[in-house]
Amino acid sequence: VEAISVQLGNRKMNEPVKCNLRIRNHSSDNRTIVGISKSCSCVIPDGVVHKLVPQKGEIDIAVTIKPKKAGKFHHRILFYLDSPQQYVAAADLFAQFEEK
Repeated sequence: VEAISVQLGNRKMNEPVKCNLRIRNHSSDNRTIVGISKSCSCVIPDGVVHKLVPQKGEIDIAVTIKPKKAGKFHHRILFYLDSPQQYVAAADLFAQFEEK
């Protein structure tokens, strides 16, 4: 299972940014997201826990970013997946936020 990183480019600080993170499952087993961990409260995932990632398939996870300050933005979201061994997929978000 892999999570695809997202480059958002230059953005203004005046409004939240919505984007999708893609999670791809290369295995022949379905996987379910059982938990998440974020490096910042400014990244808000929407309805992530208990989402099914189908075998040999992919899903999009909607997130909203509400930056706290201008400047370079890099945050990571960890997706914990059910499996016989604990499995984690990491997605990185990159952007540059400018003053209004």
